[in-house]
Amino acid sequence: MDWFRDEPGTRAVAPHVLVLMPLGALVAWWAFDEGGYQPVDWQPGAVLALLLAALVVCTPTLRVARRPTRRGLVALGAFALYTAWSYASVGWAGSTGTALEGSHRCALLLAAMVVTCGAAPPPKVLWGAATFVAGVIGLAALVTLRRIDAADAALGLFLDGRLLAGLGYFNADAAFFTTGALLACVAASQRRTP
Repeated sequence: MDWFRDEPGTRAVAPHVLVLMPLGALVAWWAFDEGGYQPVDWQPGAVLALLLAALVVCTPTLRVARRPTRRGLVALGAFALYTAWSYASVGWAGSTGTALEGSHRCALLLAAMVVTCGAAPPPKVLWGAATFVAGVIGLAALVTLRRIDAADAALGLFLDGRLLAGLGYFNADAAFFTTGALLACVAASQRRTP
């Protein structure tokens, strides 16, 4: 599936990589800090993602080099509508503070999607980034296994027989490690993978 189309005569990858690196560093930080669950962690990340999204939208070099295809624009539009609906739901939510925080998180994800969709380098670089993210998640899994192996810390990593460590809550751990496994499977399915 080709989500991006190359414009004739564009070969510059460096600006795209430089925009994606801070976003990748943010995801790596969150990977080792409870998945960025706490507001003190994700709110600065949201500011960074919004700044990067504004940079992608406002910088001609990034905008012109690779444009999203129609499918990419539909995905962005659908997620933007979902984000708008999330903010609208604050009006009728029983807990407006929780709904507003969830809407802000949704806006963070939309900004990250704008950055990755708008500043996407060629597929080879994306493949390398996906492989890197799978490696970071694999490293987090190894760190978690090492922490479980330590006799004094093992009991604190489980609650009712379920793994609590890694990101600090059950659903995040399952999604996080599954994402790493899926990315590793995709990378392994490529012919160029040794």
